[in-house]
Amino acid sequence: MMTSAWTSAEGTLLEAVIVGPVPGDLASLPDSVQRPAVGQQVLDWLPNLDRPDEIDHWVGPTLPLLRSTAPVVDDNLTQFVEAETATAGSSTVSDRIAAAWQLAVQDILATAAQQPDEIAALLGDDALPLVQTLAIHPLNVEPVPIAALMAKGAYAQATETIYLAEEWVAGQSVETIAAVLIEEMGHWLDDRVNAVDTVGDEGALFATLVQGQRISVAERLILQTEDDGAVFVWQGQTLVVEQSGLGEFTVDASGQVSINFVFDNGAYAGELAVFELTGMDAFGVGSAAYIQEAARRALSNTDEGSVVISDVTEGAQRSGNLGEPNQGLGVAAVTRTRAWTAGTRFAFMLVPNGTVQTVFNNPNGGGSLRPLFSLAAANPSGADHLAQVTQNVFTLEDLRVDQGSDRDFNDIVFTLQGATGQAVDIRTVIAPEADWLTTPDGQSLFNLVETPKLPPNLVGTAVTADFVRNSVTLSDDPGLAEGDIPATVPRIEVNGKRIYIGEKNPSGNNKNPVIRAYNTDGSFAWVRSDADYEDGEPDGTGIGLAWTGTQLYAVFTVDGGDGDLNQDFRRNAGSAETSWLRSYGSGGGPKVSVLGIINPDTGELGQTAFLTAILSNGNTNSLLVTNITTNATGNLVVTADSFFTPRQVSGQPFQNKVTTDSSPFTYTVELTPDLKRVVSTFADGWT
Repeated sequence: MMTSAWTSAEGTLLEAVIVGPVPGDLASLPDSVQRPAVGQQVLDWLPNLDRPDEIDHWVGPTLPLLRSTAPVVDDNLTQFVEAETATAGSSTVSDRIAAAWQLAVQDILATAAQQPDEIAALLGDDALPLVQTLAIHPLNVEPVPIAALMAKGAYAQATETIYLAEEWVAGQSVETIAAVLIEEMGHWLDDRVNAVDTVGDEGALFATLVQGQRISVAERLILQTEDDGAVFVWQGQTLVVEQSGLGEFTVDASGQVSINFVFDNGAYAGELAVFELTGMDAFGVGSAAYIQEAARRALSNTDEGSVVISDVTEGAQRSGNLGEPNQGLGVAAVTRTRAWTAGTRFAFMLVPNGTVQTVFNNPNGGGSLRPLFSLAAANPSGADHLAQVTQNVFTLEDLRVDQGSDRDFNDIVFTLQGATGQAVDIRTVIAPEADWLTTPDGQSLFNLVETPKLPPNLVGTAVTADFVRNSVTLSDDPGLAEGDIPATVPRIEVNGKRIYIGEKNPSGNNKNPVIRAYNTDGSFAWVRSDADYEDGEPDGTGIGLAWTGTQLYAVFTVDGGDGDLNQDFRRNAGSAETSWLRSYGSGGGPKVSVLGIINPDTGELGQTAFLTAILSNGNTNSLLVTNITTNATGNLVVTADSFFTPRQVSGQPFQNKVTTDSSPFTYTVELTPDLKRVVSTFADGWT
């Protein structure tokens, strides 16, 4: 939600343009004062720019930018006051866009002054000088029908134009329109600075920076990998655009989409369905044919779609008050999980007070039988009826916004996992008098346990594997019969052999790993231990095996790295390209994991890699591998418990803990199959 450039005493346009503390009389203005009145006071105060010490304190290296733009901003502020005053008595799309443009530019200038390094890191060093041109030479902004654009806004490089959905603009506040303009200005800046479009949705990331929004680590990773490109046909020209989406979702690499019906505070009894989007545009977005086709797909209960919540026959999983009492009837709904091909695009359809079957039978129905969609383009007047509370918590408004809705967005609340996508922030659409977000039940939505949303490259496909948290004793006696091996010893079958891994205690408390194999007829094949793997002073164990179809990996643990490197795993790790994979690191005592490539025919050890966590003093701390999968590129995806700080790709610790969870932390590492290089890392709750 956009922070007003006029009501905050610090971190605002006032500091960026006036470059000094906000005067007491302005900082203390009540929220009830209308923005044009506040804007006029700012205009009266703008001449006080000659404050060298304070200017340097506030803006430092961005001073040239501010000095060059201050006169223009002075003029633009005047235009803004006039534009918003005009808008107060007018609902024209052009007036709203003009007022929103001014507000967006002011917030961008403020961010450029106070967070220049963050803008440069996101878009490049050349972005800062371009920012001032937004105040001097505004971009072309063109309103177009929402049915053509299929988004709130989009930027086209070919025409250097920002397109806004005119029906949507007509029903939105200036602040909401400005938020979309900021995102599209981010796309424009990236286009001008970088020869190749930055991977991910850089416009959305730019908007979160400018608007001061806090987003989770997982949400940031999704935006960094999300494809925001689309094709837009307008006036006979096919344009490639980057856009602000409207409730479209994409199945992630897990191929499993799960939906939970959490709260029901709406008096209606309707149904919520999902439907696949391929080919839907051909039916005319929002038309009767479109509605009937969406209903048909939902009723098929196939990969084309299904009904996921039936408020007609089932209740929500929780009973609470979100501004209104619980309206749920019937037995609490179960979690609906659908196996869907990764990359499938889908949307939601809500029948407010009826069934999907009724809509299919009569797609021209009105009133509470007119379906409402997560895609605003398919709704009357392009209105938003799906809103987002957190990363995976969504709410629905079941009364048409164009027909006097109460806009309480509490009618159906659900969680979504296994798909990426965005909806409008609930704070921008909920009616102030109906805001239930601060109520106890509202706050509970922010505490729902969310499955960590890994970026696509860290979502792996299962392989043949078996792991234990604590190693099990396994003899290295060649005469041991297979039937005498404890059932708790990890084992897998590879290339006609059953392979086991564990530990032995050759002397006192010292432990060494053991791997042994038997042929499918039960006869002994081979056994390896001690000098084959690790026989130094630190304890070494074997806790797991994984077979990818082409490569066998063993997972060992060690609790130190002192002594002769020829007696431990370091002798096979020296060729690693990523330096922290080569050794245990500093200190000793904490148990860390070691991955090793094993020849399934002989047990011979190939390349090894150490996986460790790190303490604040730089010493190594414990890390325990819990699973291994492979991703679409063939790399290993290793899941582990990291005790204290997990490592980044470089080996340095993650810097910011943004979770209240305590150690151990769920940690994921992507490695090349030869175990020589770390490709990426992810730690839930850390940045």
